[in-house]
Amino acid sequence: MYLTEDAVTATFGFIASTSPGGGVAFDYAVPRSSLNWVGRLALDALSYRVAAAGEPFRTFFDPSALKERLRQIGFSCVEDLDAAEINARYFKDRADRLKITSSLGHLMSAEV
Repeated sequence: MYLTEDAVTATFGFIASTSPGGGVAFDYAVPRSSLNWVGRLALDALSYRVAAAGEPFRTFFDPSALKERLRQIGFSCVEDLDAAEINARYFKDRADRLKITSSLGHLMSAEV
């Protein structure tokens, strides 16, 4: 979220050019326009705070477009998790009820 789209694309290209067996895992933010009004308010507040700290958000990705871009660059086994999938995989049955409550972020992984 903090890198330019060109820097993100260049990084993906470099990773995809490495020997098979590696990969990348990262989180990313979806576009503001894809959020409901509560999500937009939360993003606006978070964007203000991180910009004030000197690290403004620079990139947002549509999940399906990003998945296709990674495949075109040369990645395989691309997996994208939204909040519901993150909660089901990593936070299920927690006694403290910790979970993702925002639809802003996704986790993606891809193999070389």
